[in-house]
Amino acid sequence: MSDSEWVIKRAECSGSKVFELLKAEVQKDVETRQTLQKQTDPQGPGFSFVASGDTFAAILTTRRGHDTVRFSLAGDTISVSLNDRDPFLKATLTLSSDQICRLKTREAVPVELDRWQFRCKALEELFFLR
Repeated sequence: MSDSEWVIKRAECSGSKVFELLKAEVQKDVETRQTLQKQTDPQGPGFSFVASGDTFAAILTTRRGHDTVRFSLAGDTISVSLNDRDPFLKATLTLSSDQICRLKTREAVPVELDRWQFRCKALEELFFLR
């Protein structure tokens, strides 16, 4: 790998590209969770996915209402909020030391995450703890 190939890899690691990948992956995650839900409790809560512009969401619908995990893109920052409150998860894009595009959390101690790890952190409570 040439010394300047990192420039090409970082250019390909854009917020819009990763956001579109996350959108497709979250939609698949929601479909998988809904399938599992129907197998264990057909009359129980339901999971759905909606997308519009620079946002998309996973929704849990129960008898008492619904909860929404919304993903949004602003520049190169991807934010995740629950029920339209302040974001509980924010990340920007970075190249890791092994030149892989990762999401870098904007926490006191930033952590680099693969997309599946970011999705898990964003959706685990909605999918399994509500």
